[in-house]
Amino acid sequence: MKPHDQSQRRGSVRLLLIIFFMDFIGTAFLGCVQEKDVEKVKHEARMIVDMAGRSVTVPAKVDRIVDTLAPVTHIIYLVGAQDKHVGTCSYTQGRTKLMQKIDPKYLALPAVVESGGSAPNIEEILKLNPDVVICHNTEKQIKPIEAAGIPCIALDLLTAGDLEKAILLVGKVVGNVEKAKAFIFYRHVLFEKVTSVTSKIPRGERKKVYFATYGVLKSHGRESFIHDVIEMAGGRDFSEILPGWSKWVSIEEVLKWDPEVIFVDLPEYKKEIVTNSQWSKVTAVKNGDVYISPIGAYSWDRPGPESTLLCPWMAKKLYPEKFGKLDMEHELKEYYERVYNSYSPSHGDTFKVLHPSR
Repeated sequence: MKPHDQSQRRGSVRLLLIIFFMDFIGTAFLGCVQEKDVEKVKHEARMIVDMAGRSVTVPAKVDRIVDTLAPVTHIIYLVGAQDKHVGTCSYTQGRTKLMQKIDPKYLALPAVVESGGSAPNIEEILKLNPDVVICHNTEKQIKPIEAAGIPCIALDLLTAGDLEKAILLVGKVVGNVEKAKAFIFYRHVLFEKVTSVTSKIPRGERKKVYFATYGVLKSHGRESFIHDVIEMAGGRDFSEILPGWSKWVSIEEVLKWDPEVIFVDLPEYKKEIVTNSQWSKVTAVKNGDVYISPIGAYSWDRPGPESTLLCPWMAKKLYPEKFGKLDMEHELKEYYERVYNSYSPSHGDTFKVLHPSR
């Protein structure tokens, strides 16, 4: 080979080495930039005002969520953030067997609190390294979580309006407000199916309702979301005379009200009412109109997303002749498919939910 050719070949090799080296450096640099960008997004902060009126700083991208308030689990599914859910309430996990079918992984999540009324286990929460904790608006929950340096978003869940605010807030936290808004729109469409009929029933012709919860002589108050549901369903609620969330009442007060329909939240309450001679003169008992509120993935008479179905179910119990075409099995399936995505309940599942133990 001629010296000129050898020199030219060595020059070409050096050029290729330089190009390879520059490409390597560029790729490494780009990788560093991308990693820094990811970290930057992770550590950028947003300010969110919770339902306690607190301004809370949360990461721009939330990947790990713990909840310490029972209904929040189902709001997390509703906004499509179940894969970010790393800790929950033992109360929610033990409330229903249906979650075993919907998502068996949920029952394996670490429990960090018993219920929304309990103090959270901070040690367990810290082990989970959450980006945010969604908690109950009580000092018992907020203070220890704040003291541990973990962002916490406090929620109130008393009225129907509170539930919708909470859904929007959780949607904002996880970055899926549109899904939250879509669910609220669906709620209002379903309510309109009911109120378009019940709004035409004169006040004096509406059936009188008594809803017992936590005991046969404990009623929801007029500030409870149950009061709102009964009114939408076309009933006249006993709790219209009771202030607050709930209140113990006397059998004399119930007898004076003489409800035409009674709802209870547990089968044992129905048994106590229909077998106790003190209740035998009540119109609802005489006519066999005592009903147990359904429990699906969560209790319908608690302020979670599934309480959306309580209004049409209750309307059909109050006025079966007016809601003969309302198919609650269809409504239940649509709800589950909407909230739990891949889960479509069987006829057996929906029957068990809609026909609680008698």
